[in-house]
Amino acid sequence: MAAASNISRVFFLGELLVTFLLAVILITIWSSVKSEREADEIREAIYEIRKQGDEMAGFIKSEYGYTVEDALTCLVTLNLAGMLKVIQFLSQYEDRKELDS
Repeated sequence: MAAASNISRVFFLGELLVTFLLAVILITIWSSVKSEREADEIREAIYEIRKQGDEMAGFIKSEYGYTVEDALTCLVTLNLAGMLKVIQFLSQYEDRKELDS
């Protein structure tokens, strides 16, 4: 099937252009919504992990009478910390990052 006149060809090309633009717009919107949803899920996971960390800090304080910093210091002193030094460093880095923003 082919367009018979120049006007119908122009309309056909216009239709193709509009269809292409709509497809690009829809893909962009879908991508944006997906990214925002994933960012929300990550923020929710961070919130839950911090909440659990606070609960654990409260447990350590009530059960052993130590703050988290005191417990980490004791573990480092006893050379039992291992990866806790890295976690502590990253935690302090994240806290500084939040203060900067």
